[in-house]
Amino acid sequence: MEKNYDLIIVGCGPAAIQMAVRLEELRNKYKKNINYLIIERNSMAGSFFNFYPVHGRLISNNKLYSGTPRESEYSERFDWNSILMDDDEIQARDYSSDFYPLSSIIPQMLRDIVDKFNININFNETVVKIEKNKGNFLVQTEKGCYETKYVTIATGLEPKIPEIKGYELTTPYHKMRHKSYYRDKSVFIIGKGNSALECAGDIMNEANMIICASPEPIRFAYQTHYVGSPRLVNSVPIENYQLKSLSAILDCEICEIRKDEKGYRVKVAYQHAQGEIEDIYADEVICATGFQPIIPEIIPSISRLKDVWPNIDGNFMSVDMEGLSFAGAITHGLDYKQFSSSGFIHGFRYNSILLAQHLFSKIVGEEIKKEIIDFDVRDYIFDRMNNNSGIYLQPGFLGVHLVLEDKKLYDCGYSTVIAFDELDVMDEKKLHMLITLEYGDINACMNDPLNIARRPGVIEASLHIHPIIRIKSRNMHKTIALEENLFNRFNSSDVNINIMEKLVNEIIAG
Repeated sequence: MEKNYDLIIVGCGPAAIQMAVRLEELRNKYKKNINYLIIERNSMAGSFFNFYPVHGRLISNNKLYSGTPRESEYSERFDWNSILMDDDEIQARDYSSDFYPLSSIIPQMLRDIVDKFNININFNETVVKIEKNKGNFLVQTEKGCYETKYVTIATGLEPKIPEIKGYELTTPYHKMRHKSYYRDKSVFIIGKGNSALECAGDIMNEANMIICASPEPIRFAYQTHYVGSPRLVNSVPIENYQLKSLSAILDCEICEIRKDEKGYRVKVAYQHAQGEIEDIYADEVICATGFQPIIPEIIPSISRLKDVWPNIDGNFMSVDMEGLSFAGAITHGLDYKQFSSSGFIHGFRYNSILLAQHLFSKIVGEEIKKEIIDFDVRDYIFDRMNNNSGIYLQPGFLGVHLVLEDKKLYDCGYSTVIAFDELDVMDEKKLHMLITLEYGDINACMNDPLNIARRPGVIEASLHIHPIIRIKSRNMHKTIALEENLFNRFNSSDVNINIMEKLVNEIIAG
C-alpha cells in the first residue's frame, strides 16, 4: 500500500469528489503527477445524503432547461446539484427530472463519477489522528499511517445540538419517526429553519397541533437572497398558521423541557409579548435546529470563526497550520448567512475547484492560468459577467481573476474577494482584475422585496445582482460598478458599454 502522498483528503462527500475531479483534469492537462488519497470512514461517497434531508427531498434546483445546451457554462447557474467537469458527461439531470430531486441521487451520481475518473479512495477507514512531523503531516488511521505534505478536511456537517435544559428528552431531527407515529398528537418542534419546517410539513396531515418555535423571526430566502434561509417550498406550516389551521409559528426562547404524566412541558419566553413566560404542553418534542460543521478532534487545535467555523484564509487554507485546508460546507464560515452559498453544493463546488487548483499549483510548482488568444478585453469581460456560473452562484464572494501582462490576457480562474483584496501587486507589468456579481443594499427593502422602485441609468441604485470590477496594479487601485439587468445580459445596456469602453482604454493605455 502506498503510504506517501502529496495530498490526503479526509471525507468523501461532494466537495472531496469535486476536488478530485479537478485534480484529475489538471493532472491530465498539464501532464504533471500528483499523488492524492481520499479517506472515508463509510462505505460510499456522499453517505450524508442517505440520511439527510430526513424526509428525502432536496430543496436545491435541478432545472433542466435554460435556453442553452446542458453542457453550457450558463446552464450551470441553474443546476445546483451536479459536480462540475470539463466534459459534463455526468449531471444530476441524468438521475432525476424533478426540480427538487430525491437526495438519494447524490450518492448515485458520486459513485458513477468515482468510477469514471478512477478516483483514489480508501472506504471503510477512519482517521484517528493527524499530526505534524518535520514539515509533513502524519495521518493515522486504524489501518495504518500515511505521510503527506497537505491535508484537506472535508468532513461536512452534522445536526446542531442546542444548549437547552432538557434537550435530551427531545427527538433529534435525524431520529424523527415515520409520520404515522405522530397521528393525532400535538407536536412541538424546536426550530423554524428549513429542517424544522420540513418536519412540520411531513406530519401536517397526521398531527393535530404543530408548533414551530425559535428566538429569531422567519425571513424567507426570497427576502434575504440567502439560500439557507427558509424556502417557500417549506412554507405550508406558516400559511396554515396564518389561516388558523392548527399550526403556530412562535418567536420565543425555549427555556426548559420537562416530562410529566401529561407529556412534555416546554417552557418558553416570548419575544413580542412583554416578556411573558408560558408552559406549552405537547405529546412529542422534535429538535430541528439546523447543522454545524464537523471539525474532528483528530486534528491539532485550530482557532475558530464565530466559535464554530475553522479560521481559514481566502484560499481556504488554515491560518493556524501550514498545509492544512478545508473544503465543502465547512468553508461556509467565510460567507455564513450572506448572499453566497458556500454551505451548499452549488456554492462550495466552486470553492473546491479553487482549492484544488491552489494546491495543485503548490505541489507541481506551476501557476495555473489560461492565455486568452485573439481577445477583446471588453467582450471577454462581458462574456464572464453574462455566462460564468461561479460568480452568479457565489455573488460577492467569488470572482473571475484576470491578468493583463505584456498585452496578453490571462484567465487565472476563481479567486475569493478576500484573497484578491489581500493581493500585493509588485510587478509593474501586471494588471489584475476581479470580476464579480453582487447585490446592492437590499436590507432596506427586505420586508417587501417584490416591490422595489428602479432608477434606470443610476448605477448606484442597482439592487439586483450586477457586475463589480476590482482593478489592481502597482499604479492603479479602483472599483467599477455596472448597471443591473433583468436578464443578466449586461452588454445590452448602453450605460454599461460606455463604462467598459472607457475602462478598457484606460487600463490598456496605463
